[in-house]
Amino acid sequence: MTKSDRDRVFVFRRILNEELYDYTDEQLLTILNAAVLPNSLSKTAFKYSLLSNLIFNKTETNKSIKKISYLEKVMSKIEKDLLKFGILYGFDSFNSGYQYSRFIKTSLDTEKINIGKKKISSLFFERIFVFIYNIVKKGEKNERFTRI
Repeated sequence: MTKSDRDRVFVFRRILNEELYDYTDEQLLTILNAAVLPNSLSKTAFKYSLLSNLIFNKTETNKSIKKISYLEKVMSKIEKDLLKFGILYGFDSFNSGYQYSRFIKTSLDTEKINIGKKKISSLFFERIFVFIYNIVKKGEKNERFTRI
């Protein structure tokens, strides 16, 4: 199982609140691959969804690709790390102080348990937290994303 597959299973278990504890990771990965969630982290699922949209609606697909690539260029490394943290571990509440302490204490690598210290000021965290929170929550509910 690759690292992206392990991350997908980790996120799937977190979203379902550990309700599928009696299934193995391989069984959950089979369920995920069969379901092909629109907000999955798999590159192949993303590629196939873009391919099907490219066939039927080429202009909208080009706009989506440009928005995603522009967002990736504009975001700093710490903003990308916060987005990854939100996808992997989720946000319990909208309290930015509590989420800041969780973000500082928690490692972004799902295989290692070590505490990862990240250098970010609390003011900068509060500024970007609302945007990242909205992206993650709307992605979990499979709603329309915020305007970029």
